[in-house]
Amino acid sequence: MSAAIPRIDVDTASRDRMIDHIIHLENLLSATMPQDEQITALRQKLALQPQEAKILAALMSGVICSPYHLRRAAEMPEDAENEKNQVSVRICALRKKLQPFGISIKSVYGTGHQIPADDVQRLRSLLSERAAA
Repeated sequence: MSAAIPRIDVDTASRDRMIDHIIHLENLLSATMPQDEQITALRQKLALQPQEAKILAALMSGVICSPYHLRRAAEMPEDAENEKNQVSVRICALRKKLQPFGISIKSVYGTGHQIPADDVQRLRSLLSERAAA
């Protein structure tokens, strides 16, 4: 589901085109923000800490999420010095907890983190199996 984000030339694009582009980007961003029900299910079914569940829920969108976006999704306090470290620590913990299920979180150099599409499907199946049990 890793959709390519179209680029626009801000020097030549019309004002309306830029507004449309901003709205498109905001929609993409809001689609990656986790919902409360999903966070609760992740916490209960995978025994995750609150911030881990929020980060995982954001990553379940399948798109590449920047450390800044993941920090916002997890509602971490703003501290520029520790921003990347906070997310890295949570990602490391998530990788260890998801490894037994064959689910991975990939680092995308210079961009952020992403769960591969196959693993997103595996995670969704795991959640639905556990919900049925």
